[in-house]
Amino acid sequence: MFYEHLRKTLIGLGFEPNPYDPCVFNKVMYGKQCTVLIYVDDLKISCKDPRGVDETLEELRKVYKKLSVKEGKKMDYLGMLVDFTSIGKVKISMINLIDEILADCPVDKSAASPAASHLFDINPECPKLSDRDREIFHSLVAKLLYIAKRARPDILLAVIFLTTRVKFPDLDDQKKLLRVICYLKQSRDLVLTLGADEIEQIRIYIDASHAVHEDAKSHTGVVITMGTGIIFAKSSKQKLVSKSSTAAELIALSDGIDYAVWAQEFMRSQGYAMKPIVVYQDNKSTIILAEKGKSTNQRTRHINIRYYAIKDLIERGEAIVEYKPTEEMAADYLTKPLQGRQFVSARNFIMGMSEVEPVTLVPPQGCVG
Repeated sequence: MFYEHLRKTLIGLGFEPNPYDPCVFNKVMYGKQCTVLIYVDDLKISCKDPRGVDETLEELRKVYKKLSVKEGKKMDYLGMLVDFTSIGKVKISMINLIDEILADCPVDKSAASPAASHLFDINPECPKLSDRDREIFHSLVAKLLYIAKRARPDILLAVIFLTTRVKFPDLDDQKKLLRVICYLKQSRDLVLTLGADEIEQIRIYIDASHAVHEDAKSHTGVVITMGTGIIFAKSSKQKLVSKSSTAAELIALSDGIDYAVWAQEFMRSQGYAMKPIVVYQDNKSTIILAEKGKSTNQRTRHINIRYYAIKDLIERGEAIVEYKPTEEMAADYLTKPLQGRQFVSARNFIMGMSEVEPVTLVPPQGCVG
């Protein structure tokens, strides 16, 4: 009800909703586009001409008498510290919420990565947690998911796995949760940096790990960039069993491209002239299947036709599929728990740290999981 009231108010002020996101409104003010982003009752207003922001606030105060306004190059927004002090970049951190987690679950050890190589392994004989410990487990995982989806995509893979275990977690799951917290303690000050140096071209990295789950299902990883750092990350278990790594990659490609298409259309509706989407894949057989739109090979003939939808995008010039070696495939980070230098390299890319020196690895010091 509040959204509908606010929506009518903004439209009455001359704002138009973005057709691809009902929580984004735009209006040209003083020759510049003013954008209002809505999250429940929190608004983020931006305009290259500050008069656009001032005028919008003045009009909103006439309708909603009490407004709490935060302005400046740094501001708290939904638990995130958003820092615009660097030209052309924004830095996003959630150190306060990380400190809350460390206070609720204090650890005196550290971990070099958020998950060990056996992340997906499940032991059916492992003892289950007590009701009390299960509640604590669920609460901590929910907080970690909130952080992972907003400012720390480097922990997303481990957290997504833990979300599948919240109903009946066992001692192994608890150890895996502690591993994430040990890693956060070591990397507490890590900041997601987004650079708007390639705003008119979306690049999407799509990867899959074949049959890594207990039920033989594969895992998909998706990373989207528009410059430095990632604007979107997804790590998810596939919903069906695939017979080969090529099939798993094609499923990931078909499902993952939808997010890039949405981002493309959203940006166009924001007024940008977008270039074709660049899709990176590390499986050459998958690229051939995507470009042909069908299979004549007995090993891949069974794949459902819906997974070839990307062919239409390629033919219309909306997408370009390019080969990217596995060692350069950022989405690989979200399909399997990488370790060592490979982990650091992928993590730095995802967090927008490509231009900084690699972080020195510290041994786990006994933290297991």
